[in-house]
Amino acid sequence: MPLDKINTIVLYIPLVVGLLMFAYVFARNWRGKLTVGALKKLILFFALFLVALAGAKIFLQYEIYKNDPFSQLMIPPYQSWDWFAYSMWRVNVAPLLFSMLAGAFMYATAIFTDARFKRELFVEQDPYIFVLAALAVGWPNFVMFLALSAILTVAQSAVISLVKKDFTHRVVITNVLLASAVLVLLFGNIVGQYLKIWLLTI
Repeated sequence: MPLDKINTIVLYIPLVVGLLMFAYVFARNWRGKLTVGALKKLILFFALFLVALAGAKIFLQYEIYKNDPFSQLMIPPYQSWDWFAYSMWRVNVAPLLFSMLAGAFMYATAIFTDARFKRELFVEQDPYIFVLAALAVGWPNFVMFLALSAILTVAQSAVISLVKKDFTHRVVITNVLLASAVLVLLFGNIVGQYLKIWLLTI
């Protein structure tokens, strides 16, 4: 199979794995069996998977450049490694690193909020879902995930409060976080073009 086609297939692997992973998480949450331990294992697995995938994408891109008469002029021995290294950093490494940092930031924010407001907003699993979502949707789509989660949380809270006629009722947002992650996985790249979310990349 041509390297270009392999590279195209590889681009869809995170989407497929991400959707399967969130389907699994949603199913466990629906049955009341979504534990922090299970989420930690998923985060570790997915982080290692994405690191390995980034390495595979860099290797494939190098092979594509090496086998193209024009592109091979951009890599050694015709050029130094600087351009290729920067290109791979910008395309493959930086987005993954930023998504990890964003996930870690939201994890810390959720933990702090829980401690500050005595677990009034997030349940135990939610901080880990933030991390999982950051890894799955990537940077900068994670910004859209946060915005969509906030919008859906307000909508859910308003609807439940009106139905129950109790505006002090606690609303669990775990399903909102999961739904937001799936929606951004499916449509984030399309919507991001209109919102110019790419401006948040380097």
